[in-house]
Amino acid sequence: AGMWQITPITANAMGLRVDGHYDGRLDVPASANAVMKLLTAYHDQFHDWRVADYAYHAGSSATAKFIAKHGMPPAEPTIPAWPARNVTRQHLTKLLAIACVVREPARFGVSLPTLPRAQHLVQVPIARSIPIALAADHAGMSVDMLTHYNAAFRGDTINAGTAAYLLLPASHARQFRAALLDPANAMA
Repeated sequence: AGMWQITPITANAMGLRVDGHYDGRLDVPASANAVMKLLTAYHDQFHDWRVADYAYHAGSSATAKFIAKHGMPPAEPTIPAWPARNVTRQHLTKLLAIACVVREPARFGVSLPTLPRAQHLVQVPIARSIPIALAADHAGMSVDMLTHYNAAFRGDTINAGTAAYLLLPASHARQFRAALLDPANAMA
């Protein structure tokens, strides 16, 4: 689940909580941080980002076996010629292709999109749990929109003990912060 396609077992090993109230795989900052730690550990183990990507998809044990049997891939930017599953090889191929386009968009006739600052997502700290409907009202957005940005929460409440922040577009974050500071909302 989530943008990193993490299984529940892997999520648990990465320290991401998955239960009936919260799914850390759908928490973009939490899952991205967990994945970056895992990829960094794989890179520290194998000293090659291509191999770290293979380990992410095939597992570190299978990747170590590939290396033991076939050796490390050549230094030039090629896809390792290992008997890995097609999905593993295709992921690395796509990742390298995207890196080329992002690095040199003009070369590929691409104009990379940009978001206005008001639409940038920001983490807004929350000190106490809050019903999703109230959080959406404070932010000036629909419940559907708020849950879209904060899909990890499964229920009617944002539990500050689970994740002490919400992801909101910058323009809505200002309104949310102001509502939290309003004494009239102190008991809400």
